[in-house]
Amino acid sequence: MPAAIKEKERAGIINPIFICQPCGAQYASIGIKNCIGIVHGGQGCVMFVRLLFSQHFKESFELASSSVHEDGAVFGALNRVEEAVDVLLMRYPKVKVVPIISTCCTEVIGDDERARE
Repeated sequence: MPAAIKEKERAGIINPIFICQPCGAQYASIGIKNCIGIVHGGQGCVMFVRLLFSQHFKESFELASSSVHEDGAVFGALNRVEEAVDVLLMRYPKVKVVPIISTCCTEVIGDDERARE
């Protein structure tokens, strides 16, 4: 039987959540024991994904945010992620793994999130 090409009646649709790399990193972090990821970016980047996961899996997940604001987007927000790590470890002392998940905003402004000694 020969293959036939079927024409679609509508244009292709790209769902932005399927191409969101921070969303994939957050999804990976919820599967690690004693892990809470910190999303280094705007509050909306973590809230949307948390809502999406909670609706899909019917349970809540712990995800933190460095909550970058307008001034951080202009001048850099590395101090926000350092403060977020301190607060997270203070509130959740049993956490062993803290991945820093960068978002589009922090990648565009060029925050250098490499580990410091």
